[in-house]
Amino acid sequence: MKSVDPILVAKLRNAYEATQVFVRTLEAEGQSRWAENFRKVASLLESGEAKAAVQLHQSNRSTGMGSLSDIYPENGHFEKHWGQCSAAIGNIRLYLEYGIDRPLVEVH
Repeated sequence: MKSVDPILVAKLRNAYEATQVFVRTLEAEGQSRWAENFRKVASLLESGEAKAAVQLHQSNRSTGMGSLSDIYPENGHFEKHWGQCSAAIGNIRLYLEYGIDRPLVEVH
């Protein structure tokens, strides 16, 4: 029987919540393509596929032409929600790769 890692479960929930908030922000900005990309990340987080979620998140370009940094948001929460999503998923990566248990990200 596979044991459940409560720390990883908490990090997955935290990242799922942060990603869902970011998806709603992207939708409010009319960024449906980016929202769909992050919906896929959220789906992987929800199903417990931590490594796949981290990899998919990392494949979304955050700098350079055609990346998330090209979005000039009307909503002042865009940067905050993007940062919360990235930090929460980064916490999963650090935990999986190095066993580092950083605090959960406050999501609002």
